[in-house]
Amino acid sequence: MSYAEAIDWDPPYFHQETTRGTFFAPGTSHLALWIGAQASVRFIERFTRQPIYVSDAGHLYTILTAAKRYMLQLFLAPQSTESIEFLKFAFNSSGDTGSALTSLSLCLPCKIPVAGTDTQYYIKLKRCMLEGAGIGYQGKGALGARVDVSGLLEAFDTNAPTDWVAPTDPATAPLTSTDGGTSHLTIKDLTTLTTYTPRPLSMFFEVANILSYVDPADTLTFADNPWAGARYSLRLLAPMTTKELRDAIDTGNLLRATYTIKSATHSLEFNKLMFDSYPLAPAVGVINVPLQSTDAQSAKLD
Repeated sequence: MSYAEAIDWDPPYFHQETTRGTFFAPGTSHLALWIGAQASVRFIERFTRQPIYVSDAGHLYTILTAAKRYMLQLFLAPQSTESIEFLKFAFNSSGDTGSALTSLSLCLPCKIPVAGTDTQYYIKLKRCMLEGAGIGYQGKGALGARVDVSGLLEAFDTNAPTDWVAPTDPATAPLTSTDGGTSHLTIKDLTTLTTYTPRPLSMFFEVANILSYVDPADTLTFADNPWAGARYSLRLLAPMTTKELRDAIDTGNLLRATYTIKSATHSLEFNKLMFDSYPLAPAVGVINVPLQSTDAQSAKLD
């Protein structure tokens, strides 16, 4: 079951959990943390059903629920600095706080029609881990960010989280493809120390976090979902203005890609990666080359 278009979503917000897997309860009024502007939300409840058949009659006897999964997808126009701070919980893997190792409690306020009247509900999720994320742009204009969340349902009711103070929109303009300057992507050959500055037409940095689900048979939901590793990839489309970057890719040397998201404020680095191809196609004028990286060793979002 998926909830997306029929619900009037208000901006979601979150807290880091003090105790992993326990919905954050501050005890006194505590300002929750903003995630981002223009969020498109998709909340998914996935059920595994198990049909039971009567063997002598050959017909369905009943259907049992064997498992439940709760997932959340967010699509953002990221803002500085709030959205970047949230994305650190996906991209950064060092340390236990403010990284992919950290569990979160999230609240999704929404209005749902009940008997013809919009009623305020709150979807509260705990033990949330950012299972995947990406940030980049497709042409000129606002950046886009996608976040995939795995968690457990605390409650889906009309009660706001106790002692949570909902944040207000900081009214910061969404980040754009020009905020990092004209050389916002650098690719450094870690052997020759040569730096290349392609100017992409489109670019997307992505992470897929590997969660090690602890999923005992005596409960419908998983017991834990700790971080166990990550896979990083970079996709970009850039004009071939010189041959040097192609030559560097051909050598098989490890590279470091650094994306200046906002000058002197935010950057994202993928360390020790390679590109798996450098396809050239006939074209009139400038040749635009699509590049796809293999996995990187590590990532750092500041």
